Amino acid sequence: MGKPDIMGKNNSNGFAPKRIAKLGTELRPLTLIVNSVERQSEIEAILEEHSMFASIEVKAEVPEDIRELDFALSKSTPQIFDKVLADIDQTNFKNFDLI
Repeated sequence: MGKPDIMGKNNSNGFAPKRIAKLGTELRPLTLIVNSVERQSEIEAILEEHSMFASIEVKAEVPEDIRELDFALSKSTPQIFDKVLADIDQTNFKNFDLI
């Protein structure tokens, strides 16, 4: 018998105890490929500046791949719209005795 499930499937989602770690942290480091040791030192300086972690591979024959770093550093900005006042046309008031 037991207790009936009153909530049904609505009780299954919500709390997630095993949250995915943020990209660029020690638990989930960035994976980057660079072409030279000099470029690796430049990338390490950028990572240190932003307190991020990455595993960097130096491969001269493969094209450079730092897309994860670009994605982690790009911050979306909210859209801001200028306030536009409604144009009050005097012809709208011709039926009223306001003017």
